[in-house]
Amino acid sequence: MFKHTMAAAALATAALTGRYGWISDKFYFIYDAEAKRGWVYDGMVASQQKDAREVAFEVRSDTSYKFKWTMENLKGRDGSVDATYNATLFTARNRFSINGHLHGWGNQLAGGGTCKKMR
Repeated sequence: MFKHTMAAAALATAALTGRYGWISDKFYFIYDAEAKRGWVYDGMVASQQKDAREVAFEVRSDTSYKFKWTMENLKGRDGSVDATYNATLFTARNRFSINGHLHGWGNQLAGGGTCKKMR
């Protein structure tokens, strides 16, 4: 699927509950907790590249992982916009949460949903 999955220790798919705008409805979180590396793939990343994007990654516990990334020049109705996202994966509860911020706008983006560890 992604070239990074061969090196990564885990892959999780996540589905957003509801539709919040500027947050994709499906995510792939790829991570190697031991190497402290993470990647994200969603609709926003797909609009700019074909493979998962390496992002800032933090191991919070054995079952909680934090991903942080910024998307630049996303196409919007009034031109392009930059957005910063933070997602936390809770593998023991099969849940994830995500929040984001559109640079230059007051909008706070938030959502969450279910996830499933695939390996």
